[in-house]
Amino acid sequence: MKTRESKIHSSGNIWLNDNVQSHLNSHEAWSSGNVVRNIKRVMRDENNDYRENTTFSGRYNLNYINAEVRRIIEPIINSSHNIKNENEQKQIQELITDLTELIIELNLSDYDVSRLPQIKSTILEDESALLEWIFLNFRLGFVIEKKRSDSFWYLVSKAKDTDSNSSGKLNVKDKKNIIKGLITYVILNN
Repeated sequence: MKTRESKIHSSGNIWLNDNVQSHLNSHEAWSSGNVVRNIKRVMRDENNDYRENTTFSGRYNLNYINAEVRRIIEPIINSSHNIKNENEQKQIQELITDLTELIIELNLSDYDVSRLPQIKSTILEDESALLEWIFLNFRLGFVIEKKRSDSFWYLVSKAKDTDSNSSGKLNVKDKKNIIKGLITYVILNN
């Protein structure tokens, strides 16, 4: 059986398995500018779904996430375990993974993530879940419904003279790009 695990040398250096190391040594891995995404792609190529490895007994393992990133997402991870509906639970875990990856990308691009507020979570009367990221002039929310096609995002912005609202479905192919665009818009305009 082929081993997939990386080992940490006593010097603190990480020894990666052969497949990951050979890919990282290639020019393609470094020219893309996103090592994390390339490692995940290599791991997926080995029939290993990296999302599966982000949980332990159905819970996200926060020990391997930067403390500032953890501060932002920990409230929604903790409250997500109170969701009883399996479909909602899966959607929330996917959303948490997407948000975590995007926040990590911000952190890796030298954005000061300590300026970002925590993402809050509430279970509504109809047992749907509301995840909200509340900024000074923006409120970015995700409503997770039992039926995936009913889940949606919304953005409320508060300007000096006017308020504006936008919303859309979450069950689209480019969901992660939409979320990334929303977060980028909020950060650039906050």
